[in-house]
Amino acid sequence: MALTIDIINNVRKLFEYKQWDLSNEEGKLFNNFCKRLEIIPNLKDQEFIIELSRDFLCVNMVNVYENIQSVFFNISEDIYNKYDKISILPLSESIYKASQKTKSGQAYFYFLKSSDFFSWFNYFPNKFQFLDEIKSDCIHPKKALFLIDDYVGSGETVKDIFLKVQSLYPEIDPNNFYVLAPYAQEAGIKYLKSTYNITVFTEVLRNRGITDNYKKQVSLYIHAMENIENLISPKIKQKGLSLGFKRSEALIRLLNKTPNNTFPFYWYDTSTLKSPFPRRIKL
Repeated sequence: MALTIDIINNVRKLFEYKQWDLSNEEGKLFNNFCKRLEIIPNLKDQEFIIELSRDFLCVNMVNVYENIQSVFFNISEDIYNKYDKISILPLSESIYKASQKTKSGQAYFYFLKSSDFFSWFNYFPNKFQFLDEIKSDCIHPKKALFLIDDYVGSGETVKDIFLKVQSLYPEIDPNNFYVLAPYAQEAGIKYLKSTYNITVFTEVLRNRGITDNYKKQVSLYIHAMENIENLISPKIKQKGLSLGFKRSEALIRLLNKTPNNTFPFYWYDTSTLKSPFPRRIKL
């Protein structure tokens, strides 16, 4: 259905509030956002999406690099003092096997490795070492692993990598396995801690877009979002992506990537309907 003047004005106000570029011709963000709203027949549901989008976080490169450094200052000195050596690695399969797949955490790992950031930590002489691959001598009660990523969503990637490392080194203590990510979903952090005793340190903690913010009307808005997803494509539900991977209800985009934890409304493309924040675009 065609959007009303009021809805279009509300979208413009949203873009101004979020400081999103209305004239972005390459991404056609405004047009794609409005076209996606057009498939929603219910005016209240259109207004709900606009309201929900006020909490959508678009992260640029400066924010990510500043925040990954800030994460280190969110770690208590007791933890640093607990270990003789701290090995810093990317949160990637590449640390234990040859892999052509590039994880975004590797970019932040190499940024830290090439920066002079750790001059701040001179009061911990020889405390840190950067490694591209995990080694057997990293696994020790007095040694910690710090794995770097940009974002922790459901926690599934962390879980998979930890379990693989554990299968290679059964003596590893999860208390000595830490993940450092500038952005993380609270639900993913709680899952990793309660199930595997893995600690995640973050700078920006994100909650579930509907469940944690519309507590008195959760069922109503969850149902509305599921209906909207079905209008975009029934494949969203068939692929287990409804409300985002593992029903994460995330509202985030990092650099040129929208994680699949984010509501598919924002990133799921079809042959006839392009999304405002696609999964990946060229920078």
